[in-house]
Amino acid sequence: MEPILNTFTKALIRIKTHPVSIIYVLTFLAVVVAPVYTTSVRIFFHGYGYDDFHILMKAGMRIFQGELIYNAQEMASDVPYLYAPFSAYLMGIYHVLFPDGAWARLVWTLLSYLAFGGTLKLCANIMREIFQEKLPWFFYPVVIFLCFRYFLSNLQNGQVNAFLAFFMALSLYCLFYEKNFWAGAVLAFASLIKLPLLIFLLFFIFLKKWRALGAFVITTFVLLLLPALHLGWNENIFYLQQWQEALHTKSQAIFTYFKNYSNQSLVCFYGRLIELLWPNLEYKKFYFYTYAVSILTAIPMILGSFYIYLTRVKSSGIKFFGLASCLLVLMVILSPAAWKATFMHLLLPYSFILMFWWKFEKSSCFIPLLLILSFGFSSLINKEIFLGMGGDLNILIHKLSFIFFSAVIVFAGLWVLPFRKQNL
Repeated sequence: MEPILNTFTKALIRIKTHPVSIIYVLTFLAVVVAPVYTTSVRIFFHGYGYDDFHILMKAGMRIFQGELIYNAQEMASDVPYLYAPFSAYLMGIYHVLFPDGAWARLVWTLLSYLAFGGTLKLCANIMREIFQEKLPWFFYPVVIFLCFRYFLSNLQNGQVNAFLAFFMALSLYCLFYEKNFWAGAVLAFASLIKLPLLIFLLFFIFLKKWRALGAFVITTFVLLLLPALHLGWNENIFYLQQWQEALHTKSQAIFTYFKNYSNQSLVCFYGRLIELLWPNLEYKKFYFYTYAVSILTAIPMILGSFYIYLTRVKSSGIKFFGLASCLLVLMVILSPAAWKATFMHLLLPYSFILMFWWKFEKSSCFIPLLLILSFGFSSLINKEIFLGMGGDLNILIHKLSFIFFSAVIVFAGLWVLPFRKQNL
């Protein structure tokens, strides 16, 4: 007991002598204590929450039993399970290790915190290296608060994006330091959990990382066939075929997604906009116009990102991670289903923009205002802030795609940065 008291006393003395430490204490309380409390209340006392986690666990249990997983009715879900059979097989192993629901949720929550902390640490190391600058004292609190709402959504729903954000940061870290095999292998692993991460194959191609690309192809092939060692060859092929069919239905089901205003993707933004402007438009034209406008928007956004960072930036580190930050934002908003938890991937772009300001523009208020505006759109304008207006305000906020615009602000900022500093 005495060592604990001594540690606590030293912490209080440090806070008294270093007022900045108060910021870290408040951040810890906000990011650790509050989510743990709310998540515990939601799950362990009221018995709800962790909806996505329950679907993942059910898929894992069913694939081990040789039952259907790519059927929404069989899964008792509103939408079909869309991850690769390999990811379901992983969750089957997890279900074997933690069959009790409460313990499974607790371990998942703790692992989510570890993944979030690991992503933060990787981002910090990357920023310190590419900018050759000591991190400002407020780096961790600011980045955490910018992504706080997204991380909280991951906790409350038992989402996988906290892990995927870590894997993407790790893949990029390996790629930058020429560990090409591991970069490709980690991207393959993450992509079989969520396919939108495949956008980073363009990154490998444009930067001529052929070894990483080869590692990606080989690892993907191995992981797709790996469940056959346990399930059998025919059963694994059956699940792969079912997965392919489920992915085909997703593009058609996207227009049920856009009616769910929590979906903040580009295609759903255009879908809601077109419905508002032409409410009586027939389905085929609505489908065509929405996808056509989305594609015509996405192509210049992707190509423009490569052009700006490959032609205007000389520093290899800033070029690499500036472009990677653009692709992370695009990966989120170009995904057909961009739920709030998916925006967890903005952690690296936020870190990059913050460190760019700290290194080159401390006297300018442009970047701080940009970050405040993005944070305001994503986190300050929500039903929890305006409790008196309840659900109607929340529907309006999501219908107007405030979180989508928050990400667009970050993307626009990433495009502007190379033009604000000469000879980068």
